[in-house]
Order: sequence, then C-alpha cells, then structure tokens
Amino acid sequence: MDIEVVLAFRDRQYLVNLLMPVGSTIRQAAEASFERGLLPADTGIDPATVPLGIYGELEEDSYLLSNADRVEIYRPLLQDPMEWRRQRANRTKN
Repeated sequence: MDIEVVLAFRDRQYLVNLLMPVGSTIRQAAEASFERGLLPADTGIDPATVPLGIYGELEEDSYLLSNADRVEIYRPLLQDPMEWRRQRANRTKN
C-alpha cells in the first residue's frame, strides 16, 4: 500500500511516502517514517507515543491502514488554545 506520513511545524512540513504491507497499522507507519528519516532525531517527538490521525481524525494505534491513507503525526501543543484566545482577546480590549 502507498502511504503518506506528514508532520507539520509552524515553519516547515515534513513528508515521507512509504510502501506498507496490507494489514499495517497507523503506529507501524509512524515508526517506519521515523526509521526512513522523516525528522531529525533531536525533535523530542517519540513515534511510539505521539498522537496519530488520518485526514484530521485522531485514530487508535491499532487502526488498519488503507491504500493512499495520509497519516498525520500530531505534535504536542505549545499553549492551550483556549488560554491563547483569552490572552488575545484581552490584548485587543486594552
């Protein structure tokens, strides 16, 4: 199966295309992408535990891939979105 694995940062997107055997899971694809050099090793992102999804939907590790799936690796949030909006609203009031 042809699988695409992506990870986006604010200023850069990393992408790797993989050939995975039928019956592969989303977690196996993420780990394979790191083995293929998707990211520099010093990013602190662990492919064994990072949240994963398909086309914007969070999926369990056991999710079985289909041909042409786009696996998305979700990095940890730097700030709580609700708190960020609250701070932004307070700045515009002043």
